[in-house]
Amino acid sequence: MLLQTSLEKQIDNLIHIVGRQYPQKLDQIKDENSLKQIYHAYLEDVQKRKIEENDYGLIITNYDKSSRLLDIFNGDSAALDDRNQKEAIVKQVSENIIEQKDIIEKTLKIMKNEMIDYYNLFKLIITNIFIFPSHVSAGGSSSTAIGTIWANINLTRSTNDVLELLVHEFAHNCLFIDEHRYRHYDYNTIFNESTWATSAVLLTNRPLDKVLHSIVVSLEVMLFREHFIGHPNDPKIHPPTELLLNQIKESIESVRHSAKKNPMALKSRSFDILDNAEYHVQKI
Repeated sequence: MLLQTSLEKQIDNLIHIVGRQYPQKLDQIKDENSLKQIYHAYLEDVQKRKIEENDYGLIITNYDKSSRLLDIFNGDSAALDDRNQKEAIVKQVSENIIEQKDIIEKTLKIMKNEMIDYYNLFKLIITNIFIFPSHVSAGGSSSTAIGTIWANINLTRSTNDVLELLVHEFAHNCLFIDEHRYRHYDYNTIFNESTWATSAVLLTNRPLDKVLHSIVVSLEVMLFREHFIGHPNDPKIHPPTELLLNQIKESIESVRHSAKKNPMALKSRSFDILDNAEYHVQKI
């Protein structure tokens, strides 16, 4: 989401949510480290999760720590878990967990060297990356565990594919924080399947919160390609650029159509995000 807004706006979101929770601590925010400490306190208070001590930088490989994260990660409402994603992650140690850790570390070093603002915000917002196997997905994020990324890295993937995965999941987390600040949906309304729209990632009807996320993360990947790595010929994590661009457009149109029929489903901030997405799509 950083590439769709700015570093300043993402930092402002963080300061706003922690300042609303702890107004007496606003004066204590002097730099990145002090903001991170208050942000961690916010996650512990609001989401009732302990920030795990890291084994390797951001990356957790300890089974017990990863299991605690997964339990919180899987805590989302079943009514909006339309694809039974709780069953996607297998709670067991990956056979190649050290190799996966090494790939993620290598990828983060590239992000640091080539995308320093992105890396600094990533390190501020992402508290833990944990690794568990899956037969269906390469990774994920959860609104019940803001700051965490679950990873399941195929060792044959290129560095750019893994970068795209991290960019994708980081965008989810930024959007979760944005929702904590602004509120995006009326959840009582979007439980109703008649409000669902077409996902930019899966091209199936999904709840509006999932679809808005699909638009934002797909666009973030597009902008990442545009600004940093170029548009790949044979990407493995996401579709080729032309196809992905068409899917984003279709998804935006589907959300707008649903919103016209269900005017209570989305709050004003969601329309701001859609408008911004359309602006960037037209520029690519």
